[in-house]
Amino acid sequence: MRILFFVVFFLVSIVSNGQNKAQLYLDSLEQKLDKVSKSERAYILCDLSKQYSSRDSAKAFSYGFEALRYFKKIRDSFGLAKANTALGGAYFDYSDMKIAQNYYITSKEICENLMQKDSTEALIEQWVLTTFNLSATYSNQGSDDKQLQYLLKLAPIAKKYNQYRISAFINTNLGITFLNIQDYSKAYFYLKDNEKQYQKIEEPNAFVTDRLMFSHTLLELDSLNSCKVVLEETGKLLEQMPNIPQWQQYHEAWGRYLSAKGNFKEALHRYGQSMEVIKKNKMFRYLRELYLHYHETYKLMGDHENGKRAMYNFYEQVQGENGVLELDALQELSKYEEKEHNYKKALYYINQYLDLNDSLHKEEVLKEIAILETQYQSEKKEREILALKNSNNETALTLERKKTQSYLLYFVLGSLLFLLALVYIIYRNRQKKSILIAQAQKQEIQILKAEQEGVVFKSMLEGVEQERKRVAVDLHDGLGGRLSGISIKLSKLANDNNKTGSTLPIEDILNNLNDSLIELRSIAKNLMPETLLKYGLKTAVEDYCSTLKHNNTKMVLQFYNTESLKDKNTLLMLYRIIQELINNVIKHANAKEVLIECSLEDKQLLITVEDDGDGMELEQREKGMGLLNLKNRVAYLKGKIDMHSVKGDGTTVNIEIDNIE
Repeated sequence: MRILFFVVFFLVSIVSNGQNKAQLYLDSLEQKLDKVSKSERAYILCDLSKQYSSRDSAKAFSYGFEALRYFKKIRDSFGLAKANTALGGAYFDYSDMKIAQNYYITSKEICENLMQKDSTEALIEQWVLTTFNLSATYSNQGSDDKQLQYLLKLAPIAKKYNQYRISAFINTNLGITFLNIQDYSKAYFYLKDNEKQYQKIEEPNAFVTDRLMFSHTLLELDSLNSCKVVLEETGKLLEQMPNIPQWQQYHEAWGRYLSAKGNFKEALHRYGQSMEVIKKNKMFRYLRELYLHYHETYKLMGDHENGKRAMYNFYEQVQGENGVLELDALQELSKYEEKEHNYKKALYYINQYLDLNDSLHKEEVLKEIAILETQYQSEKKEREILALKNSNNETALTLERKKTQSYLLYFVLGSLLFLLALVYIIYRNRQKKSILIAQAQKQEIQILKAEQEGVVFKSMLEGVEQERKRVAVDLHDGLGGRLSGISIKLSKLANDNNKTGSTLPIEDILNNLNDSLIELRSIAKNLMPETLLKYGLKTAVEDYCSTLKHNNTKMVLQFYNTESLKDKNTLLMLYRIIQELINNVIKHANAKEVLIECSLEDKQLLITVEDDGDGMELEQREKGMGLLNLKNRVAYLKGKIDMHSVKGDGTTVNIEIDNIE
């Protein structure tokens, strides 16, 4: 039942990168925002996001995402690494380890790609910090092996590049990790001389935590005298920082030391002081560790009632959060009830234990049942022997036999209850398995349905475009040819009339026919742009923009590496998407300038259309078929669309399509 919980206390203060920074530093960063270039502003936003991660989550996320958007726009890889690390820290302090882990992995991969070309000191420092923070997410999810793998790889690199701060943190985390897996000799190895590392940096909070972890290690190694020395030195440091949360661990460590020395009254007093710090700082996640220490001390004192109460409080803290600890607590509570001969309550806790453990540890459950049955039989036999020894007459022996029969009946009933519980467990497991199979089949059907819908949608779009192409050819070759013939004949007739001096309105007719031909060619061009198929997306969009008669709107086109796009359907779909976005700006935005940017890199296509027009409200965005058609086209290409618009401040549309051919 010996379990440690030290890791969270250290990691929260370190990974958040700035919990202990002064408010003046935050103010100075915010004052710089409007005085620097856009690029410098984005880097400051990353720092602000890290500083606010443990203070104001809303600001941390806002600053981090703003920096991330800007770095994506200007393609600053190092900036993207810093922004992803900042957002990872924000989600870490928000206790969402999965999302934090994803951001850290993204930042780590960006750094490693950059390091293949250039390994600057700043880049290596960023990689070391990100990898260290990533290891913290694995530890908080219970993956100590994964954290050890990262930390042991980081340690020599941090030392090589004189990263004293990270080296100190790595040693502390390695000590904590080995402490958690109960390898106390290795924990002692990493924590013993770590004081020298902290002397090179200014991290008093982290150093206090490091010394407290060292004291816990000494307690596990029964080095009580050394533990007392470390605690006394740590107390002198804490006196200079009266309001930090590490006081909770300090009082708790003293309590463990005093309990080990047999001074139980003082130990309980120290636990009480630790409880006060927890309540004052609302650090309720540390209650379960404290209740466990209460339980251990009461157990050493032989105080059965208070020990049972402490274990029940511990059980309430871990219930629904940590299955392994919950199993241990249920087992311990069952033993308490069994010692009090409260078999009904003991059976209740065992049933709870079975319900929690049925799918993973069936063999252990059966062993537990066998142990309880053996204990019951042993107790029954002992009582029978004791009763026989104390029986001096036949009446007493008869009474004892009746008692034995009663006990036997209770045992049979108890065995039946256990068998019923086991049958119920097997039935429930089969039921769960059936539900899982049904869910898997349902998901498979949904996937097939989605694939079928995609095929239908693709066929529909291909049919529409083929029909457009046919109509364009018919208009151009059929009706267009006829109109051209009429125009030639009327031209000849006009020349004859000029020679004879006729004043027939033939020239007016010719003008109308020529205008019709121009309009006809424009319609055919719009239905199936020939330049798209012959010269590519960039030329087709430029050609389309040149036909627009809205001279008040300036078109700025920026295309990068789009020449490699060859698939006809993909090109046509992208052309329709950009055409729809430009039409929306022309019709609704009243913009003076619109930027159309399209770039392709590593099969990832990014499209940005940004205008300085009137903007629109959220309700406006959700209305109309234009936006729905746009979303359908993007969805067909398996892309993502993001719209950002503020009334009176323009509109920005970002489209991202991965694995495009």
